[in-house]
Amino acid sequence: MDSKEVLAEQSKLFRENLPDVTKNFSDLCGTVFKDGKLSLKEKELIALAIAITVKCEGCVVHHTTGCVDAGCTMEEISEMIGVCVAMGGGPSKTFAGKALQLAEELLK
Repeated sequence: MDSKEVLAEQSKLFRENLPDVTKNFSDLCGTVFKDGKLSLKEKELIALAIAITVKCEGCVVHHTTGCVDAGCTMEEISEMIGVCVAMGGGPSKTFAGKALQLAEELLK
């Protein structure tokens, strides 16, 4: 299974066992990720930066996909990752490779 399939399976299990939490979290994200003063694209870049910095693999998969779906280019994702590495050092550099690899796959 690839990362997206693993995340989908884990999400399904979470939804089945915690339906109320899932709904409330989904409602929150639906509100937060609407276009506002910041575009969806900008919000997805911020979310991916946080995911890389806190080293959340599922979040990296979700928000790399979100970045690509929102119209981010490889150059934009790479530039944001540079900021992550500047702020998070070696651990962020190592973890950022996951996002770059997935973005490259999704943008083909």
